[in-house]
Amino acid sequence: LLYGRNQHTIGTLKDYGFTEVKLSSVQSRDERRDKVQAAIGQEKVIYSFIGSELSRARGGPRCLTMPLKRQSLNTPAA
Repeated sequence: LLYGRNQHTIGTLKDYGFTEVKLSSVQSRDERRDKVQAAIGQEKVIYSFIGSELSRARGGPRCLTMPLKRQSLNTPAA
């Protein structure tokens, strides 16, 4: 799942066999659903969308720099 503006990252992933599925709120719900369903079962898929949260570097809930799993602050690093 990547912002479409990450063109170099997407290009590199494509070089390694990934397929890009471009999603947009401009597309109809059915079109987006069909694109996602067509990619199900493929091992290497990039879902890209328009957005700019990452470039703002605020670390908000939609920011891709926010880790999904965090280490407890009370636990020493391994």
